[in-house]
Amino acid sequence: MEALVILLAEFLLLPVIAGLTLCFEFLFLLLELTLEFCLGLRRRKRQAKERPEEAATATQKSRILPVLRVVAGASLALVISTGLIINTFYFDDVLGWTLGKVRQQSDIEVSYAEVDGNLFTGRVEFANARISRTGHAKSNFDLQAQNLTLDASLLSVLSGRVRIEHLEVNHLSGDFERFAKSEQRPRRAFTIDRLVVTKAEFTVTERAGRSPLTFDLEIDNWQSEPLRSDFAAFDLLFRSNGHGRIAGEDFEIESKVIPGGRETKWRVQALPIEIPAAYMGGPFTWLTQGNLQVAVEDSWQLNETASILLDWQLQLSDFEAAVPAGTNPALALLAGPIVKLLNKHEGSLPIAFSLQIDEEQFRGEASPLTLDLWKRAAEASTRKLAELAGVDPAKIRELGRKSLEQFKGFLDRRRKGK
Repeated sequence: MEALVILLAEFLLLPVIAGLTLCFEFLFLLLELTLEFCLGLRRRKRQAKERPEEAATATQKSRILPVLRVVAGASLALVISTGLIINTFYFDDVLGWTLGKVRQQSDIEVSYAEVDGNLFTGRVEFANARISRTGHAKSNFDLQAQNLTLDASLLSVLSGRVRIEHLEVNHLSGDFERFAKSEQRPRRAFTIDRLVVTKAEFTVTERAGRSPLTFDLEIDNWQSEPLRSDFAAFDLLFRSNGHGRIAGEDFEIESKVIPGGRETKWRVQALPIEIPAAYMGGPFTWLTQGNLQVAVEDSWQLNETASILLDWQLQLSDFEAAVPAGTNPALALLAGPIVKLLNKHEGSLPIAFSLQIDEEQFRGEASPLTLDLWKRAAEASTRKLAELAGVDPAKIRELGRKSLEQFKGFLDRRRKGK
């Protein structure tokens, strides 16, 4: 999903060429016809009262209007004819020029076996498309799609936000590798009214954390209505319906409209503990093995910005814990009782808590995998486990912050060769 957001942010130049020119020509013709109509009404009303010399002047002015009409009509005909020629015979050349701009601005390479489209309607259909990027500081990817269809609103290219009425991707596969937790924000904001992804299978490799993590992500079906470029992560989590598998385990996101708002549910079955440890951190990094079941429910009202109360129900199973080597000694001392509690516990361990979030916190976030939301969930889990173990959670948070600062200082000294 993140790769699609990056690509679309650069790809929206395509309909601008036809759109700007045609819209301005139509406006010019409309203005000329409106002027002729208004002047014609006034002339007919005053004709009986005009003196002969005024009538002659009005007649002279009326001769200019047909000339303007002919010029405007000829210009419009020329533009339409040129557009039809470009659309019919040079569509591939225009598309190639656009993709060249994409490559220059974002290092994204786009190739395809076949393409069909219309510059006037903003519709483009790719067959066997490949989207790739290598050697980038933020992320690399190599994705193939059997079919990719984009249907953009032509008039929206004149506004600040481009509107894509429909985007559908079928049989997507490949690899995605991330080195940093954030991408540059799109230079041109856009909204996809309806995003549909079916049959997607790719491998995700995360290198932004302390240790690399690789897992398979499969999507059977996904729909987002809408998907906004500046709130992409929020819309993927709270305005979408989809199901598939993460590391072979089933997941589902369900969102539906309720009176005055929406209701959302997330469910993941038996997620390998390495994945929540990488994205959430906190006490999940103390687990050497195990699985995490996730169930989150919320309902919220549609206001200017959504304020959402999330009800989390986590469940650990088949787990073992140990304080990681190299942990700050003071933090290890406080974490010891929690680790001991985890290792003594038999069966599944439920962890329940609530979090309040605001839609504005998601502004500019393209990927749901890198949100601070998961860190907040880890902090809430730490508090719950600390309560069970009789440990003050505030001390753990403070020592955890100091440990992170020490670790960053160590990396800085290492980069400087000290």
